[in-house]
Amino acid sequence: MKNLIFIISLLTIFLIALPALGQDFAFKNPFKEITTITSLIEAIINFLKSLAVIVSAILIVYAGYLYMTSAGNQQKIETAQKTLIWALVGIGVVLMASAITKVIENVLEVDLTIGNNTINEMSEVGK
Repeated sequence: MKNLIFIISLLTIFLIALPALGQDFAFKNPFKEITTITSLIEAIINFLKSLAVIVSAILIVYAGYLYMTSAGNQQKIETAQKTLIWALVGIGVVLMASAITKVIENVLEVDLTIGNNTINEMSEVGK
């Protein structure tokens, strides 16, 4: 329960501090001007990357908090280490997702259009 209160307190302080620091707190539409399936996937991945960076930062801080409050308890130390490792693995997976999208698009050399639900070849057969 103390951990939950600690995390909520940190998030509250962060959200209150944004307007005080003069930050522009407007949400942008991540799906603006999407015409192809690949651009839709890229928009979703970019949103998830932003979300993953925030979540991983919170998890890394939480793992540090667990480690500092373990007081030598081996089980709590292992929990903190696992939390840190999985936070880093998660951020790695999400960051590789954008690279995978580009690789798939380049290997297939196609543009998947949403408007008419067809696959339009971008390259010619002779290339």
